Amino acid sequence: MNTRTKKFLSYYKPYLRIFLSVMSCAFIVASITLLFPLCTRYITKTVLEGHSPNALNQIYWVGALMVVLILIHTVCNF
Repeated sequence: MNTRTKKFLSYYKPYLRIFLSVMSCAFIVASITLLFPLCTRYITKTVLEGHSPNALNQIYWVGALMVVLILIHTVCNF
């Protein structure tokens, strides 16, 4: 690394914890955004087309999971 890059990175050193928390929250939000369609596809393809006897129970569990994901998404966006 040259001196110019080291000097540039030295400005971010006091804010490293904030930077890492923002990056981890961004990763979590992106992951949750990708999980929503997967949950919906699981309900429509596996549960509803499979005609399982406990389909309503599985829908409730996936719905509860999606609510938890929305809460985590909201906290990370805050």
